[in-house]
Amino acid sequence: MNFINQIDEFPYQVTLFLLGCQILIRCKYKVCLDGIAATFSPVVCIPSHTPDVVIDCDWEKAGRYLFRTRPPEDTEPLFGVQVHTQGKLAESDWPFLEPPIPPLVVEPFRNRFIGLHAGSVQTSSGKCLIFLGNRGSGKTTTTLALVNNHKCSLLTDETVFIHRRTKLVEPFPRSVHLRETHNGSLRKVSVSADKACQVVADKPALATHIIFLEPDEKVQEQEFSSLTPAEAFRNFLKHHLNAGCCPDESMVTLFKLACEVPAFMYRYTTYEDLLSLPEKCLEIC
Repeated sequence: MNFINQIDEFPYQVTLFLLGCQILIRCKYKVCLDGIAATFSPVVCIPSHTPDVVIDCDWEKAGRYLFRTRPPEDTEPLFGVQVHTQGKLAESDWPFLEPPIPPLVVEPFRNRFIGLHAGSVQTSSGKCLIFLGNRGSGKTTTTLALVNNHKCSLLTDETVFIHRRTKLVEPFPRSVHLRETHNGSLRKVSVSADKACQVVADKPALATHIIFLEPDEKVQEQEFSSLTPAEAFRNFLKHHLNAGCCPDESMVTLFKLACEVPAFMYRYTTYEDLLSLPEKCLEIC
């Protein structure tokens, strides 16, 4: 790619090694670049070859929609963000609702991964655990406890990317959102994954165990139960995310996971119940 004529317009640069590809990000403002680099700090790298994707951004700050899907009613392009791929300059600003970092809906990312709203860790013995659940179900609490207290490494905190038709989980160490008390109220703060976690994984891992988290006030005591492949598949559908893969390939991959990877459901009532989950997970591994 030849971007020599644009160097003065986007003087601040960082390269990310993200989901197996090198992404060169160029910003007009340093504050924006710093925000992007902090979000993906574990994967900031020294370029080793021509970038697979180049992203130009003239935003003053790194807004959330650089990393998160926009609402369906937002029909305008993401003004000020251009994604250049396959050696060609973008003809317009980013037109998709999906975020440009990483640009999953274009080459070379498109049709490579299926996505799950989940967290994942790798144990010291090489096992790979995936935790799925709705917002607030305990994914971050569980993954961080395993990493910081039980010698596991973080693959991802919020979104799991699995290579299609495989069980291979790709590292995706984006900033971790932690809860803290401020002036008597609870709020979430964003912390770089390498600051929140003792060890961050830098290589893919094969999924070996899947645990669905379900807070349930009706449960009198915590329940840890095995799921059939059919039950696991139905639960996968609740947490499936668009990661640039066609629906047929996504369903084939989810079915493979349901049939080949042991799945469990953990129902619990209290926060203390949740804190006991890491040790239970290590026992079943």
